Amino acid sequence: MNLENPAMPSLVPPSDAAPQAAPAAPNGTRHLGTVRVDASHLAKSYCNVVTANGTRDEVVLQFGINQDWDLDRPEKAVTLHTRVVMNPHAARRLQARLSQVLADYEARFGGLQR
Repeated sequence: MNLENPAMPSLVPPSDAAPQAAPAAPNGTRHLGTVRVDASHLAKSYCNVVTANGTRDEVVLQFGINQDWDLDRPEKAVTLHTRVVMNPHAARRLQARLSQVLADYEARFGGLQR
């Protein structure tokens, strides 16, 4: 069960034991079951720049690298390398998860400057 949001399925690595019956979720939410995740083909990349745009039907995130971040230049060179397109429902779940991750980070290491 996903403890942050009981209505969301749990992510279980494929090596875990046999599935178990899902407990009832609090507040009348429905547990959607367990999702098995295969990360064997997961691509990895680093970014320090992200842009976001949206339409009624989708949210588009573009990730890239600013290699001039530490140089005092009036113009910065940014190379975008990955575009992720999702529906607004997935974007809302991403927003909620990122908010929780950052709250956990700040509780552990202190606040981030805006």
